[in-house]
Amino acid sequence: MALYKDAELLSLIAWSFVQLLSPAVDYRLLENRYDRGVAIYRPYFCERLVETAYRFLVIALSSVSLFSRAERAAVNGRFDSLVSAAVEMVNASEWLDAESRQLAAEKLLSTHLHLYDAASSFVKVAVGAVTEHLYYAGGTRAMSYGGLGFSMALQLVAALDRQGIRWHPDGTLGESFLSK
Repeated sequence: MALYKDAELLSLIAWSFVQLLSPAVDYRLLENRYDRGVAIYRPYFCERLVETAYRFLVIALSSVSLFSRAERAAVNGRFDSLVSAAVEMVNASEWLDAESRQLAAEKLLSTHLHLYDAASSFVKVAVGAVTEHLYYAGGTRAMSYGGLGFSMALQLVAALDRQGIRWHPDGTLGESFLSK
């Protein structure tokens, strides 16, 4: 890599991108590349595009949909306990005035976890978060809070970051809901 300049690397990346995705724009480009062997390569090309676009959805279907009722309840319970802890911390903070504490707590309490539901085709959790390394169904509490719990906590804290405070607890976007 050190032998290439930035412009050369960008050119190679762009060319790879063109080779990968151009047949999606015009099928004849696939024919030009593989000539008569296009019938052989068509399934590989389709698989590559489908796998890239739907990989996380497939992961969600194969993992979250297999959760037992107890596992779903456990994940939801852990999320609810994170929300409760965050609300307690906000309410105990001394750097927020009373009105800001109330609004921040209200915003956190309005946060809900939605695991993938095949009936609604709606994903609200990063689907990679429900596969191993972040979540182990039989794991310890430390494993849960160190993996999925930490990931959920980061997203919960984002509700009160520089962008998050622009969203009022009632769902409207504007200036910071915290008092000056």
